[in-house]
Amino acid sequence: MRKILSVTLLLCLMLTAGRTQEVWPGDVNNNGKADGVDLLFWGLAYGAEGPARIDETTDWSAQPLPTLWPSNFPNGLNFAYADCNGDGIVDEDDFSGAIDDNFGLEHPPVTANGYSNGSGNAPRLRLTPSATLVEEGAMVNIGFSIEDADQPISDFYGLAIKLSYTTNLLAGDDGPDFDLTENSWVEVDGSYVQEMFVDNNGLGTAELALTRTNQQAVAVGSGDIGTFSIIVEDIIVGLEVDTFTLRIDSVLLIDEHFIMTPIIPDTTQIIIAKDTSKLTSASHLPWAQNGAASVVIYPNPATHFLQISTSVGIEQMVLVDQLGRAEVVLDSAVPKGNYRYDVGDRQPGVYWLKIRTTAGMLSRKLVIAPD
Repeated sequence: MRKILSVTLLLCLMLTAGRTQEVWPGDVNNNGKADGVDLLFWGLAYGAEGPARIDETTDWSAQPLPTLWPSNFPNGLNFAYADCNGDGIVDEDDFSGAIDDNFGLEHPPVTANGYSNGSGNAPRLRLTPSATLVEEGAMVNIGFSIEDADQPISDFYGLAIKLSYTTNLLAGDDGPDFDLTENSWVEVDGSYVQEMFVDNNGLGTAELALTRTNQQAVAVGSGDIGTFSIIVEDIIVGLEVDTFTLRIDSVLLIDEHFIMTPIIPDTTQIIIAKDTSKLTSASHLPWAQNGAASVVIYPNPATHFLQISTSVGIEQMVLVDQLGRAEVVLDSAVPKGNYRYDVGDRQPGVYWLKIRTTAGMLSRKLVIAPD
């Protein structure tokens, strides 16, 4: 499969390569922020050695870089930026003491990281829950894998993703947990693999990054890379059914030369019911076509306007495109009835309309056709 560097990433690389030679410990790619993409750069330089800095520290401040190392990243940035603690070797201490500890910290100017979501027939990330209908208090595991049947990926080295998830439905108001699958295809040759999962204090966003460290890529294999896990808390008082959503918003997958492969992100939803035994038929589920939670959308495909007819109140509508980009198109409660939504300014293509109603959450596939 032919891989490409996006315009955004190229611009980012040009900007970072031209910055003043000083290291902010943890900002390995020198883009102004310590985050998951820095782990990918660190993995490419792992094991490299060079001159130590005058001050060996991981404090978040500009550290002078008087001497460059013999090797550079593909964008021209020097390997010395991966020596986060300044001791002259790129190893685990640079990850734990700087990338992890300083995660989320910024210094101006901050530039883009060049995430590259795919579309069409590109390989896909998959989120596979162990259950899609559970009661309060249940634990659900969500497998995380790469589906590459149409376009195999033969040279995987690292992956960074940004996620978002529904808040206020998990135990302790916390976010998901993540565990790397032991002896998965990512470490098929016995290579040391480092992963980092940071949940933004249960506020609805998280980042996951993982990288190999031996400068050798591997082919994507079958099976999960890892597993997200959640423990469902009580749902909102007054609701019999609610929905937890975990969505991958941005993806960056690279080979050992930092050439990236665009990947299609995924979204999964888990229906939470106070008593699943009462859900005796499909008509009781939030996405039901008939019954109390009925929502009818027409015409579909649509060109100018979308007519929405519902027998329950609508609390929110979110439109999601094929790249996983979400836009809230209704954020105020409206009663049951008929509504018209203008889609004339949207690019033709396939979308998902996520609708939160007073009876729960539902999704509708929507095609916007050219005029």
